[in-house]
Amino acid sequence: MKERLRRLFSPGWIVTLALTVLSIALLAVDLQKDRQKTALDYGAYLLSAYTLTALCMQGTRLIPRMRALFSRAQTLSTGHAGADRLLRSLTRYEDRSALLLRASLALNLIYATFKLGCGVYYRSFWLAALGVYYAVLAALRFSLMRSMNQPSEDQGRTAYRRTAWQLNMLTLVMSGVFVQMVIKNRAFQYAGVLIYAMALFAFVKMISAVVNLIRRRREENKALAAARCLSFAEALMSMLALQTALTSQFGDGAGEFARTMNAIGGAVVTALLITLSALMIARSAAAPQAQKNASH
Repeated sequence: MKERLRRLFSPGWIVTLALTVLSIALLAVDLQKDRQKTALDYGAYLLSAYTLTALCMQGTRLIPRMRALFSRAQTLSTGHAGADRLLRSLTRYEDRSALLLRASLALNLIYATFKLGCGVYYRSFWLAALGVYYAVLAALRFSLMRSMNQPSEDQGRTAYRRTAWQLNMLTLVMSGVFVQMVIKNRAFQYAGVLIYAMALFAFVKMISAVVNLIRRRREENKALAAARCLSFAEALMSMLALQTALTSQFGDGAGEFARTMNAIGGAVVTALLITLSALMIARSAAAPQAQKNASH
């Protein structure tokens, strides 16, 4: 059964690429304004979902080859400090996660500065709220980055517990964005075909965040576990941003349907973030007790 499912969702690169081109073409036609929906459109949605799953499955088949390539390059670079450090940051999970955390921190700071500046210049509470969101996200990641430089087990648990409580502050800031979406019909907007690229980016980010949460759910490095929870929270925001953008560009824009969808999406994201924070707090409280029982 497992082998049949693997063959079903791994049709090969040629078929997958052909399906990707077909899915993009069908979606481009389907998402045109003032167009009546047909059964073919819903078939295009199913085909797109299958194609995205096939792309992810095909991508996983490249992982062993990439590991073998990095292993061979590491053998050839022995004795070169710079090359060894670069390959280690790409091959070791801890170093790779720390590198991604620094990159995410830099992007969050750039977004926060830009959005806050635009908010002040245009006197826009919407842009200012987005700037505050990215600033808080950057502050949380900076706190985690400092904790990684102190890799003791107690420091990791402290960072995990602190992030769990700080996640509530991030949820509060995001709620301010949600309220403006519902009351003032604010929405994310992307010009032209950029919305398709942002849709792909949002789905890949969400899939990656969920997979990392599941695969590394027993992560011993609590600072890294907290970083993955932040990535999941950011992915939720990206999905909500995509929903508002699609509704604004291809739906009724500022109508009642957009208001209802934004309200539902914001409520779901808020509930998920509160649940995530509660689970993190419960886990951080249970860990010392479990360690104490194991020592007796």
